[in-house]
Amino acid sequence: MSKEIIILSMIPVVSAGLGWFTNWVAIRSLFRPYKLINVLGFKFVGVIPKRKNILARKIAEVVDEYFISHKDIGAAFSEPENIEKIKKRVIPIISTKILDNVPVMMKMIAEPIIKNVLEKEADDIILKIGDELVGHMEENFDIKQIVEKKILSYDTRNVEKIILKVAKKEFTHIEYLGAVIGFVVGLFQVVLFLVL
Repeated sequence: MSKEIIILSMIPVVSAGLGWFTNWVAIRSLFRPYKLINVLGFKFVGVIPKRKNILARKIAEVVDEYFISHKDIGAAFSEPENIEKIKKRVIPIISTKILDNVPVMMKMIAEPIIKNVLEKEADDIILKIGDELVGHMEENFDIKQIVEKKILSYDTRNVEKIILKVAKKEFTHIEYLGAVIGFVVGLFQVVLFLVL
């Protein structure tokens, strides 16, 4: 094989390597460097550490607008299966508390009456409590603020671990796609060299 053929066959391979490497660096530069570094007057910091405050605010807005709201929480209270779960836990507690304050002689008469009243009224009580809680949360709990604070409380390394855990396959796909595109570009360069 001539030296020229070896060099031409290496172009797509080197281009594939460069394509993979540039995508690998691009993905890592989302997070790294974690803190601002200065190299020969050039300042470098990862995209996420640099824009962490803005990203936290935007993510919080998206969560609040599209994923969970006070109304969603209120709706969960009114779902029949949730009402039943709440009743199973709450009725025995309330019944016991009431019966603890009833004289011993009256307990046998009072117990079935109390349980019957609680069973009949529990659905309405739970729905009213749910409405009250939602109203209280709307006034006092800002979902956006809670999510934003939570995101800002995470160290950038932890955010990186979470994102890599969730999107590892997708990032690997992007890296390989860079290699494939690099290889195709390298082949195109070889064809152009041979034609021209």
